[in-house]
Amino acid sequence: MAENDPDDLTGLPLQPTPEQLPEAYRLCRKKLAQANWSRSALKGHDDYRGSLISELRADLERLEVGFHKEAHERAAVHALNERVMEIIQSLEGPLDEAASIVQEKDKGHEQAEAPPAQPRRNQSGNDAPDRVGGGSLFGVGSGAVFDVG
Repeated sequence: MAENDPDDLTGLPLQPTPEQLPEAYRLCRKKLAQANWSRSALKGHDDYRGSLISELRADLERLEVGFHKEAHERAAVHALNERVMEIIQSLEGPLDEAASIVQEKDKGHEQAEAPPAQPRRNQSGNDAPDRVGGGSLFGVGSGAVFDVG
């Protein structure tokens, strides 16, 4: 008989004699204590698994809510993108027309383009610009005057 297995009851007599009763009682009590300990351990494992399942369910619900929100946000972004595309397409015609007008004007302007601006002569009649004082490396504040005419 396996004394450590609480489920093994083969060693217990079905109708013990009065001499077998103390040993049968001791064995029954030992198997009952082992069964109770096993039941408590299983209950603890069941409680732990139950808490894990509850946590997983809560995580799953949070994910479902997140996916639901994300789906709505994606749908809104998609609708916004469609609206932007509609606006861009509606503006393409007038923008193309404006671009062709500008190109036509540029072509006409290139043909009648004025010569580049020439520096004015200073009071003494030469090409050196009048210096008003100081000046800088790039001619800012140097007193140089250009005719844009």
